[in-house]
Amino acid sequence: MSISIPQGLFGRRSKGPYKSPIAIIGGTPNPTLDVPITGFFLLLFMVADGFHFFIHEKNKKRKHKFHLSALMFDFCLVRTITCILRIAWGFRPTNNGIVLTALIFENAGAVVLFAVNAIFTQRITQRIIRALHPNFGWSLVLNVFFFIAVYSVPFIIAYNIVFTVIAFYTLNSHIEAIVRGFLLFGLCYTLSLSLLPILCILPRTFVPHIVPIERFGTGIFRSKIGILLFSTVLLLAGAVVRLASHVMQHTTENPGVIESKQVFYIVGFAFEITVVVLYAICASTDVSGCRMELRGQEITVTSKSTKRSSSRTCAKRRIGVPLR
Repeated sequence: MSISIPQGLFGRRSKGPYKSPIAIIGGTPNPTLDVPITGFFLLLFMVADGFHFFIHEKNKKRKHKFHLSALMFDFCLVRTITCILRIAWGFRPTNNGIVLTALIFENAGAVVLFAVNAIFTQRITQRIIRALHPNFGWSLVLNVFFFIAVYSVPFIIAYNIVFTVIAFYTLNSHIEAIVRGFLLFGLCYTLSLSLLPILCILPRTFVPHIVPIERFGTGIFRSKIGILLFSTVLLLAGAVVRLASHVMQHTTENPGVIESKQVFYIVGFAFEITVVVLYAICASTDVSGCRMELRGQEITVTSKSTKRSSSRTCAKRRIGVPLR
């Protein structure tokens, strides 16, 4: 005589992916509340996706490379898929396959934005450091440091995906503890990536510089620093929330405030779309390229990109910066 044991009795199935006993930031979405809110952010990310694609294509035709637009297009595309999966999750809350896929895209999207932040740090922060302190900014040590930081991003994305999948496909408590440690390392690493601009910019701004500031691009020099640091603070908030939730390990039956829907939508989607808009502003200001000319100790910026390399070389010679 066979005995049938209901699947819901233990909350987990006999085959993976299994339902996670740990509370997830934002909880399980429901059609009444989460679907309209997620649909609103879906529309925003689709509009931002189209805008960044437009900027990228326009720059491409002008032969002006601004890779952040392409990366932001990729991020908005990932977030669009994330929103679609979250809506599907709301209508199919017991489908653990949809839950796992939604979490993979959610976490991968966050790391993609950290990749954008890291490359923005390399391209913009490095130029700011070169503007404030050319000798340090053009050093080999700084170039190697940013090279490692940027090219470690694909590795950490794959790393987090692999261990997230393992966590959903095991019931062994020992393996779960090991996977939790690996995921903790991944979260700490992404947190360190989000700190790059703060660690690189703030200390250098308090150190006196002995040469005139080499300005670049269009717009006010301080506004570039402000946009970068403000974006960093927003991304840092999301990284801290994800790390804190992982460390606290609240159960699904008793989630903490940090796993609430308010925290998820504000620190997650709202902060991310704000960063997307700020990067769109940076992309649109560089859409026509720039040509740098030295006038005394100041470099004024015009809208044409021709003769850019020659004026840059001239500027370096006048202010004593070693040529690259």
